Amino acid sequence: MLLCHHEGKRSTEDAKELFNEVEKMRCSSSPIPVFISGDWDVFEEALIDVYGKIELPQYKGIGRKPLLKLVPLDDLKYVKVLKKKVKNFVVETIQRIVFGDPDEIFEMLLIVPFEHRKHWNIFLKSILFI
Repeated sequence: MLLCHHEGKRSTEDAKELFNEVEKMRCSSSPIPVFISGDWDVFEEALIDVYGKIELPQYKGIGRKPLLKLVPLDDLKYVKVLKKKVKNFVVETIQRIVFGDPDEIFEMLLIVPFEHRKHWNIFLKSILFI
């Protein structure tokens, strides 16, 4: 399902605009969607900016008190699909979970009906970014 479309550069600001549009379309009672992308580092930073919370790390009693830190929400799920290529041919795809519980994400992938799994696997192998 395509929630929104945003054209722009591959910058953090454009990624933030995309995620803000997704957040506007999402009902507040619905869970945060699973985000999947290629090896694109600006997504990680933009996701934390949009779906993050400010946390104060615990002070250990030595040195300066720690600064506030922006961390992802507990229910944020983000997976990177990395492609290994040899002579412009994809020889292997690796799914790396950046945010979220691996068991929960794996379970979500298994919920895909059997007849659609082939298409889901093709989607994961060919994805650039969502």
